[in-house]
Amino acid sequence: MQKVLLIIFIIVLATSQALCNQELLDTFLIRNKEINSFQATFEQRNYWPESDMELFSYGHLYTKKDKIMLDFYAPTKQVMLGTEDDLRLYFPEKNQLIIQDWSYWQNFINPKLLAKEYLEFCNLESTKHFKNVTIFKFKPTEIMSDFKELIIQFSNSDSLIQALEYKDQYNNEVGFYFTEPYINTGIPDDIFTLPVPENTTIIDQRTTKQE
Repeated sequence: MQKVLLIIFIIVLATSQALCNQELLDTFLIRNKEINSFQATFEQRNYWPESDMELFSYGHLYTKKDKIMLDFYAPTKQVMLGTEDDLRLYFPEKNQLIIQDWSYWQNFINPKLLAKEYLEFCNLESTKHFKNVTIFKFKPTEIMSDFKELIIQFSNSDSLIQALEYKDQYNNEVGFYFTEPYINTGIPDDIFTLPVPENTTIIDQRTTKQE
């Protein structure tokens, strides 16, 4: 009988803790749902364990509604622009523009979209609460089978995302770390355009090409 009561107690405790963790996550997501525009300086880390290779990149992030731009300034200049229509990658040194289909991963570092829909495809696995930050670890569902793990770090002071890391199915790691964040500052729409020189080589990889 004591063993049964102990098992029940453990189940109730675990359920209670899970509910508390979800409520804590919801407080951060509610805040981020209110973000119409977001800009920050970022550091991106890529790590490929198979070759033990690590690469750091730096740039500025701009998001507005369902648009996102990453303007890299180091180690080389490049621009990534994602809209509701497609994903564009521009490499000035190569004078090359690659156009791809819209990809759901664009939502990763857009606070509003992440809070609105992306985490619906993840299960909350664990929560770590510290003095300045709270870290949530998620396990993606089969819908997001490309990924093994997602970790998001929120600031306790303003509820903004400070870091986001994910691991793909091959154990490759990608991390974004944000500083100097600004929200709802009225980013002009023309930020999310990508004019390129006339002699740029355009590689259109979209499955359904548009005019």
